[in-house]
Amino acid sequence: DGAFDLIVVDECHHYHPGAGSYWQVERCRWEATTPLLGLSGTPKWGKWWHCDLRVGDGDDMVADLEDKKVLAKPIGRAHITHLELQFDTSVEPSRMGIEVEMKNAFLKVKRADLNKHVLTALAGFIEASTVELPVQRILVFVGSIPQSEALVAEQGWPGGVNVKLIHSKLAPEVQLANITWFRAPRSGPEDRRVLVNVEMFVEGVDVPGIDTVFFVRPTASETYRSQMIGRGLRGEDSGGTSHCLLVDFTYSFV
Repeated sequence: DGAFDLIVVDECHHYHPGAGSYWQVERCRWEATTPLLGLSGTPKWGKWWHCDLRVGDGDDMVADLEDKKVLAKPIGRAHITHLELQFDTSVEPSRMGIEVEMKNAFLKVKRADLNKHVLTALAGFIEASTVELPVQRILVFVGSIPQSEALVAEQGWPGGVNVKLIHSKLAPEVQLANITWFRAPRSGPEDRRVLVNVEMFVEGVDVPGIDTVFFVRPTASETYRSQMIGRGLRGEDSGGTSHCLLVDFTYSFV
């Protein structure tokens, strides 16, 4: 009769009337009164409609998944840039307003200064790499397309590092080729791959082999940050790594 016994919606924090194709699922559900199971790493993000929201104990749940090797163990580090961001907190008190102001401030940072810090940090972490933290498949979050292009064009990348970028202005076939390259098996331990991305690897992308994430762009959103962190936390049972190096770039807000 075409009816479903259960509908499963991944990334269900997008599940609301304004979500286009996501909301078409709701129409099917009402017609068939079918149970719906939503899956999300950030279930408090967005608006839930007609749903019984149940959120597990986050810390216990994550620790359990790390023990079971479903998630990689995160190893946090900081790279202090001393770069100043001219940040006006008085313009808009809302969380979204702060996020926009922070992004605008970050875009004014001199690209040459920012690039120097990224290359310096990467060289340092490669030199200090271990078996658990090999620093071989690195995902870099930056704030704009011009920043990403300037970074990729730099000549000072450490030896053995190959770098590509992905953003919304690239042709679809180029995006696919760069993602495929980033996912593909490496030729050896000295084959280090960096993918510089602009807001395209935040959610809904699965690259299990990522062992290092650089958070070059700042964010005021805990949810957005959680999604970015999740790109590197695919554990060994999920085809990923045992540990993931998470590198925060810190700035001075003035």
